[in-house]
Amino acid sequence: MKPGARNQLTGKVTSIKSDEIMSLVKFSVAVPKEMASVLTTESIKDMDLKIGDEVELVIKINRLGKTIEARYAHRYYDEIGLGVDFTARDLQR
Repeated sequence: MKPGARNQLTGKVTSIKSDEIMSLVKFSVAVPKEMASVLTTESIKDMDLKIGDEVELVIKINRLGKTIEARYAHRYYDEIGLGVDFTARDLQR
């Protein structure tokens, strides 16, 4: 999948809850306001992900649609991935 403006959202990490193996990361986005992702705790450490960091959500669209009601939105995507842009990490913090 090629990322584009229509299938990418920018958000900020609002919380991270970790145990030994898995972590729940919540982040704020414009709409629907808050989303979450489950990652391995090792990945969180490798990315040095912290509260306040900017992240990119990449959504794999599986159906085209227009003016879709929120309750049907889940029918139009397959996967959501979390990305972190490290190029300006020192400026974010």
